[in-house]
Amino acid sequence: MSSERLPRQLGIAACLAVIVGILLPYVLVSRPAVATYYDFAPVRMEVVGLLAAIALVALLVWFSDVVTSPTLAGFLVIVGATMFLNTTIWVWTVPTHLVMELPTVDEFLYHRWALTVLTALVATSGLWYVVRLLPPKTTPRGRR
Repeated sequence: MSSERLPRQLGIAACLAVIVGILLPYVLVSRPAVATYYDFAPVRMEVVGLLAAIALVALLVWFSDVVTSPTLAGFLVIVGATMFLNTTIWVWTVPTHLVMELPTVDEFLYHRWALTVLTALVATSGLWYVVRLLPPKTTPRGRR
């Protein structure tokens, strides 16, 4: 059981950090500026936050053993990869001058990159758990 806890905890922490990271600009900057900032994503960044919230709920349900481990591990990999892909496309398509025009430039200089790393951590936690689920490699007796 202890080998399952660390990927779960990483996934929970990453999902919470993604949700906070997506909501943070709404606290620090005016709503129209945030809307312009997030509009460059292929799918709205609020959808990435929603996916992080769904993954968080799934991880919390995982503790009660309602969902089978392989199902949830696969779900985390797919949702994390989707979030990472969307965030990566957003990072490369948002113009740098748009970030520099925000009233609090210093806070948002690395915001895009931090969100990308955090979404990658969600997928990583799922992959880590998939690796933990794989049976150990054994060699047949008599072979070297």
